[in-house]
Amino acid sequence: MKSGVDDDPTDQDLMFISYSSARSTLGTFTQRMSGVTVLLHDPVQFMRHYYHFWGEIILGAWRVYTTISQRSAFPLTWSETEPMRFLMPFSDNGAWRDGPGVNSPLMRAAFPSAALEESDQWSDLQKLGTTVVLDRVVLVDRHAAHRHPNSNVWFKMIASTMDVDAAKGFWEPIRQSVVKCILGYIPTVNEQGVVLNLEARKKGDMAPLVTYVSRQGAGRRLTKEDDEGLVAALEGLEREGVIRFRLAKMEKMDLREQIELAAKTTVMVGVHGNGLTHQLWMPSSPWSTVMEILRPKSYVFDYEMLSRNAGHRVRGPL
Repeated sequence: MKSGVDDDPTDQDLMFISYSSARSTLGTFTQRMSGVTVLLHDPVQFMRHYYHFWGEIILGAWRVYTTISQRSAFPLTWSETEPMRFLMPFSDNGAWRDGPGVNSPLMRAAFPSAALEESDQWSDLQKLGTTVVLDRVVLVDRHAAHRHPNSNVWFKMIASTMDVDAAKGFWEPIRQSVVKCILGYIPTVNEQGVVLNLEARKKGDMAPLVTYVSRQGAGRRLTKEDDEGLVAALEGLEREGVIRFRLAKMEKMDLREQIELAAKTTVMVGVHGNGLTHQLWMPSSPWSTVMEILRPKSYVFDYEMLSRNAGHRVRGPL
């Protein structure tokens, strides 16, 4: 990927060695780092974006890793598969963090025991001058992923993982970890996708929640007339008791409000954009749906692939 970073490996990055040359290359002593290490071999221009970081890097890596772990001769438990560290050798001084400040807090919620290490930690390991053995490594490489045949069909890094036969609900441990950390509980849903929380039962309000993620403050947005028409239609359905409706301007909400809304949403509607990444925190049900609005006669697969992974139906273009 042309990103100002030369990501073709040199002998300082990658070597394939023979058994006969192992001793002379690796020496006779090793320093072991136990547990699972996720090595994010990705330039920061993508990592600092909510969709690319969570919707491609983390989601794609988790899809592949959990599938391999469960197919091994000795399937691992959640505590054994949970990463101990994420290594980001191309990032300095927090360069991987996104502008809205979403990526890092969500990582703390999803993987509370994992260290988030950047290029200085990577450099420390190199300066030791000894062989460091990582027990288990999940290597995430955008350049390699885009060489997969699926990239010519779906045009995204995560496309390379879509042929992996992942278990149903593979993403649920991550979703639940994030939601429970931020809210203190996990909203549950029934077969109709309605959140079964105490407040809703008290009100007798058992309609599914439809959230419209507005981008009217951004460059890519609906016309004023179409936006007003969509809001009016959804408000009409709410008055009829068919749905509950929430108009969400994510840039004006704090992180807790954003995650809480997503965790109670059954149908998410929005113009193609970053806010639809929040579908990762929606509960999956037979009714959970993402309705993406795109330019006429156009289609991109970015958020459809997220929907497939998270267990939601997708409807688009609208």
